Amino acid sequence: MKSLLLVILFVLSGMQLCFAQDLSKVTKADILKTVQHIQQLAKDQKGQLIQAQADYLKQADALLKQTAIADQKTKEAHDNAKQRDSILILFGVIAAAYFGTFFAGPILREFPTPWNLIGVSLAYLLTGLAAYALGRVIVANLARFIP
Repeated sequence: MKSLLLVILFVLSGMQLCFAQDLSKVTKADILKTVQHIQQLAKDQKGQLIQAQADYLKQADALLKQTAIADQKTKEAHDNAKQRDSILILFGVIAAAYFGTFFAGPILREFPTPWNLIGVSLAYLLTGLAAYALGRVIVANLARFIP
C-alpha cells in the first residue's frame, strides 16, 4: 500500500512539469509592458482613492452641518416644550385650587383631624396632577397646530 501511494505521488509530482511555462519564452518587452500596466493601475487606484477621500470629507462636512441644524432645532423644541409646560403647570395649579376645593369640603367634614389634612392635601395634589395630565393630552392632540 505504501509503495502504491509513493508511485502515485511520484507521478503527480512529475505532472506539474507538463504544465509549467518556460520563462525563456517571455521577452523583456512583455515584462516592461506588464510593469507599465501595473503602474497605470496603481496610478488609477491612487486617483480613485483621492476622489473617495474628497467625497468622504465633503459628506463629513455636510453631516456636521446637518447635525448642528438638528441640535439647534432640538434646543428650540426643548425651549418651546418648557414654555408649554409652564402653562400646563399654571393650569394644574389653578384647577387644583378651584376643583380641589370641591373635594376638600366633604373630606374636612367627614374625616377625623389627622386624616382630613392628609385627605385634603391628597385631593389638591390629585386634582392638580389630573389637570396637568389633561392639559398634556390636550397639548399633545393640538401639537399638529402648535409650532
